[in-house]
Amino acid sequence: MLSSRVHFCQFIGILIFWFLQIINNPVIDAQTLNAGNSEKTSYSMSRYLDFYEDKSGNKTIEDIIKSPENLFHKNTSEYPAFGFSKSAFWGKFSWSGGKKDSKWYLVFDYSMLETVELYMQDPLTGSIEKRINGNSVPLYNKTIKHRKAVFPLNSPENKIQNIYFKVKSRDTVEIPLLLFTNDAFYEVENRNLFFSGLYYGIILVMIIYNFFLYLSLRDIAYLHYVVMIFSYGLAQAGMDGFLYQYLFPENGSMANTVRIILANVTIFFGVKFSESFLDLKKRIPGIKNILLLFYTGTMLNAVLTILNFFMAARILFVFMFLSTFMFLYLSIRLYNKYPPIRLYFFAWFMFILGTLLWSLKLFHLYVPGFIFSLQFGSAVEVTLLSFALGSRINLMNAEKETMKIEALKQKQLMEKNRFQMKLFQKRTEGIEKELQLAREIQISMIPLNSGFENIHGLYLPMDKIGGDFYDLIPLGEGKIGIFISDVSGHGIPAALITVMLRTMILNSVNEKRIEKKMSMLLEPEKFMVHLNNYLYGHLQGNFVTAFYGVYDILERTMKYTSAAHPPGIWLSVKSDKEGENNVALSFMDVSPQMPPLGVFRLDPKRNNIVVKNLSLATSDRVILYTDGLMDNIGYDYLNFKDGVSSFKGTILYDIFQQSKNMDLKTILEQLSVQLLLTTEASSLCDDVCVLVLEANR
Repeated sequence: MLSSRVHFCQFIGILIFWFLQIINNPVIDAQTLNAGNSEKTSYSMSRYLDFYEDKSGNKTIEDIIKSPENLFHKNTSEYPAFGFSKSAFWGKFSWSGGKKDSKWYLVFDYSMLETVELYMQDPLTGSIEKRINGNSVPLYNKTIKHRKAVFPLNSPENKIQNIYFKVKSRDTVEIPLLLFTNDAFYEVENRNLFFSGLYYGIILVMIIYNFFLYLSLRDIAYLHYVVMIFSYGLAQAGMDGFLYQYLFPENGSMANTVRIILANVTIFFGVKFSESFLDLKKRIPGIKNILLLFYTGTMLNAVLTILNFFMAARILFVFMFLSTFMFLYLSIRLYNKYPPIRLYFFAWFMFILGTLLWSLKLFHLYVPGFIFSLQFGSAVEVTLLSFALGSRINLMNAEKETMKIEALKQKQLMEKNRFQMKLFQKRTEGIEKELQLAREIQISMIPLNSGFENIHGLYLPMDKIGGDFYDLIPLGEGKIGIFISDVSGHGIPAALITVMLRTMILNSVNEKRIEKKMSMLLEPEKFMVHLNNYLYGHLQGNFVTAFYGVYDILERTMKYTSAAHPPGIWLSVKSDKEGENNVALSFMDVSPQMPPLGVFRLDPKRNNIVVKNLSLATSDRVILYTDGLMDNIGYDYLNFKDGVSSFKGTILYDIFQQSKNMDLKTILEQLSVQLLLTTEASSLCDDVCVLVLEANR
């Protein structure tokens, strides 16, 4: 009785042990799978897998079989992914093949696995059958010549078989394991090839279409776009295993290397495309250093791929992340400033969205349909970017049309201006002739050749005609009336006032000669009042500064009066203690002065006009001038109140100091030369009149 109880407890213990083993490591039963759903002919193996990470990568199947049971850990992810790793990853599951004639395919649904070793342990003898697959194996050596690692599974009927596999890769390690029936495998393969053909067809159409647009338009942005999507299409073909299957069937490792190089080229030309499409050098000048970093980094990383694939693949991932988000940032920043940017923005948004959905599997958030989101996102991206280029060209054409219209308007305006300029030129030529005639008339009014040996004059107008004027009036009995004036303002209005002055002087002289009375011309104060009252009310806001003096040749005396005119300069020759003759310079006394002519009406009985007298020694000289003489050398003639000391250091002072050895003409020539040199001849700031009188012996 006791023995029976013991056996019963042992039996219950064995059942519990088998139950726990089934929970921890369920057996894949083909009959159960088919019975559960006769329509479903492909299955994910994720929930049946146990994994072990061999960090050394050196363990053998014998080491694995002899290892303790807790070496492996139950897989909890729908999409087993381990990222970049140099480790070898072991997996195992138990398999029951069902009927003898049933044929199944075990597919490692990730084409970039370099080495996949499958170990099938015979349930009866315990012997191990080893099979090798992956893209490091030449395609023609594979049992199933496929771009992915595909293993046919056949097991004895109703026998449980332990299957181990070892995966190692320089790229990311992803082990999505699928189980197919024979018919399902080829059905799914045909469907995948159809969608792949559709995807690569879109890429090819975009390449050809935009390349011909480049040949037609010669827009460098199109060439950058074509190279970008061409290299991206090949890189995607590498991810899908087509480079290995069709271009490098004998060397899958080379296919992986070329894929990473092409991905770097894609980023390089993606940045170049964005630079040319967005005209970044003009719109965001400060970004050129960041662009240079991408250009240099991607090219160096392409070279690094040959030397260290593992490191280059990791760096590539960083560049891909940074570049796509940089494109998104640029499109957001320029969104409202450049209309084609909107399609550019949505293109990169769709690519980033597709990439993120595709990347969910790496974070154990696997959704079966999202495995193709990268292809979908990139297909939408290249299509929208092509549309964006078209929008850009339309915008450029519109801008060109606008520029043509503006150019036509400018041309018409230039023609109109040219016509008006010709009219203006003709009118100007007429005015120039008239001004030249007026200049000749004005110069003819000024006695440049005075007829007096002891008086000489200089006249330099700022413009073609000016407002400065002087005249010498013979008064008889050895007396000369000396008049010099300066009209406010310049040009034609000032010249007209000088004509008025000249006319008044001539009329006054003629009237007095007829009457044979020269008393008014002999009295400076009376003559100046006469001129003032004649001009009053006729100057339209202008005024005249003037100096009038009567010089007695025999007596060498001058009586004079001044109407707000600069004081004359008196040059006298004196001997020093050593007996050398030196020139003493002083300003003539003109205070108090009359107001400028034409401003107020004056009454000689009420207004006391002061007359000054100057007695000259033999060889003394008097310089009379208008304010233009001082203005053109930068000297304020109002400083004469401070005496001669304020005049020292000027060019004129030096000339006057050396004038003892010069005749009158030489003095005027020296003044003229210095003025023209100082003011560069054509830029006199004011008219200049100068009279030089020398007392006779």
